[in-house]
Amino acid sequence: MAYLTRTDPNRNINRFYIVQVTPTLFGHARVRPGAARQEPCGMTHMERHDDAQAAERRSIKRRLRHGYPAI
Repeated sequence: MAYLTRTDPNRNINRFYIVQVTPTLFGHARVRPGAARQEPCGMTHMERHDDAQAAERRSIKRRLRHGYPAI
């Protein structure tokens, strides 16, 4: 799970973002990206755990490009 934060008091920005890979009941993996204060949207179901981890990395890279600092 990755927990990213972006704060800028001068611009009144205080954002949080979570990306999480979770198992499903049928042995598949699910990627849950979303804002910390919202229900995660855009859940993606993957048959392989490796594919889910790759999708998690892509989501994190996208957030880093949008100004979230590296952890």
